[in-house]
Amino acid sequence: MKLTMNDINKKKQNAYDIYNRYQATMAGQLNDDVMTLYQNFDEIAIELGWESSDLWEVCENQHSASQGL
Repeated sequence: MKLTMNDINKKKQNAYDIYNRYQATMAGQLNDDVMTLYQNFDEIAIELGWESSDLWEVCENQHSASQGL
């Protein structure tokens, strides 16, 4: 299935949401299962045809930009 730009943007936003949940879990603000977060993140990376580490870096950069870093 070919992804539209809208599909890609939605998946990237979903990945960013998971990234934020992971960060909040690591900070003790949420009690999410880390392995489930990893698995869901990896699934999105696979659907996009990306390496998980590349998608993670995109999320880190987006987070830094949102914080003015």
